[in-house]
Amino acid sequence: MKKKFIFTIVLIIVLFAAIIYCIRPVEKFNDTSTEQVSLKEIMKEKMLDSITGMLNNSSKEFQFELSEKDMNNIIYMNMDKLKSKKIDSVHCTIHNGEVYFYADTKLFSLFPAQLILKTDLTVTDNALQVKINKAYIGRIPVIKSLITDNLKNKIDKVNIDEETSVISIPITMPEAVTIEDFQTTDRINFKVAISIKSLSDVIEIVEYFGGKLMK
Repeated sequence: MKKKFIFTIVLIIVLFAAIIYCIRPVEKFNDTSTEQVSLKEIMKEKMLDSITGMLNNSSKEFQFELSEKDMNNIIYMNMDKLKSKKIDSVHCTIHNGEVYFYADTKLFSLFPAQLILKTDLTVTDNALQVKINKAYIGRIPVIKSLITDNLKNKIDKVNIDEETSVISIPITMPEAVTIEDFQTTDRINFKVAISIKSLSDVIEIVEYFGGKLMK
């Protein structure tokens, strides 16, 4: 009886240790080089230099590329909002057109864990569509609906479709600015089209990006 009791205790300890190992963070990232940068800041210098010239030529397209570092800088800019939702840190990587998000958190506010999402990114009507292809807690695959249901309570101002596992995040921009031709390769590639119809469009764009007319 005593040996059976000891065996049971050891088995419980081994199973508990295995569970802790499986849910613990899979990847560790060094954020010491991360800077707080918004998408607006990345775009504004390139766009504002050309706004005045568009008074005569009312439309123009701009090409942008976001690297992993750019993406992580944008995420870092919003980390205060995420930490209030009990998410310690978020990092992203890009592999063969698929974007991986790693979110460090704690299960039951005690055990270090990492939520991993393998996603496809697209843009529709100036909204970022994040389609979850696979989800993991540490090394354990989990049902995608479990993640989307949980994220509803953690992320504000987004639309989450549990049937399609798509998270829709609105991108607030002036009416004259439209995001087009969004693609993911080894980085994020997208095109921004500006259509100026009146002076008020110019004023709105300049006020939004917080710059001055330079040309």
